[in-house]
Amino acid sequence: MPRLLRFILLLIFIAALLMFAARLIGSTHSATQLATVMSQPDGTACNHPCLFGVRPGETSFEQAVAILHAHPLTHEAKWLTALTLQLNGPPAYVGFSITPDKVIDSITLSDNMEDTGIPVPGSLADSIPLGELILAFGAPNIALPGSDYFVASFPTVGVIAAVARPDDLRAYVRPDTHMNMVMIYVVRPCQLPVNLYVHPWAGFKTFLRYLNDGKAYRFPHRVSGVSVPPFAQCQA
Repeated sequence: MPRLLRFILLLIFIAALLMFAARLIGSTHSATQLATVMSQPDGTACNHPCLFGVRPGETSFEQAVAILHAHPLTHEAKWLTALTLQLNGPPAYVGFSITPDKVIDSITLSDNMEDTGIPVPGSLADSIPLGELILAFGAPNIALPGSDYFVASFPTVGVIAAVARPDDLRAYVRPDTHMNMVMIYVVRPCQLPVNLYVHPWAGFKTFLRYLNDGKAYRFPHRVSGVSVPPFAQCQA
């Protein structure tokens, strides 16, 4: 009997160890997603938030084109317009806005350019989990614009991201909820502040919990120059 008990305990220990290893591997894989897109062409991490090595407010458009031609994730991309390119593989797009002196003002990675609010499985833009953004930049503010997106903003670092709201709003916002678009932008003073329904971070609750909280917070924003949400935040 003691031998059988020891055998059962050993099986339980092995099962627990395998579950821990699987979670660790999964966590390590997801942890690389944000670092993958926020890296230089040589794979080194950016000192400040960037996308593919492009840093708004610092990188000129000419430099951005050269960087994107060199980055392994974007070097085979197809330029659709002067400020938009489509990545090779499952749908993913990079869009820019630029200042009058042709410095990058914002850069956005999205899974579509039509504002559909529908996730695109396999898209690089849909591979970044919300939990990774929170670990990197702290608790976000949550915006609920008049679209099918749930928007998380990190205004102190000029990062904003959006996830397509699910059909079942009783679903939970989770650490592994994957974003559909991420924007890095220069925070600028507001010209025309707008009030939207915005909520302080309430944790991993249901989408309905955020939608039903009717308290309005001031969320000044500016037109980003990119054709799809999220919109760049500004300082009031």
